[in-house]
Amino acid sequence: MKRMQRAALYARVRSDTQKQEGTIESQVAELKRQIAAAGHVLVKEYIDDGYSGSELDRPALDQMRQDAKIALFDTIYFLCADRIACEVAYQTIIVGERALRGIVAAAPGPVSG
Repeated sequence: MKRMQRAALYARVRSDTQKQEGTIESQVAELKRQIAAAGHVLVKEYIDDGYSGSELDRPALDQMRQDAKIALFDTIYFLCADRIACEVAYQTIIVGERALRGIVAAAPGPVSG
């Protein structure tokens, strides 16, 4: 029997305005919709609320990178590459780490790396 694909989601906003507009909630809702549509099972949510994408040091991102090392999930969902990191070099590092472990990065828009 085929094992269900384990999915995680990553959402991030940095500004107070974005927080007030509820963009974390809308990101999470859309990502959950995508995960369900793909037939994957959500095993963990990583949310960095109020952190800049120009920095690699973020609590949820750090935890996601650690969990990837122990294969907690098979696919990571995020709305667009700039949710993972604003800098293309950082996107390449993070997406590259996932690829080395066989984890698929799923985003509706283009992902660098």
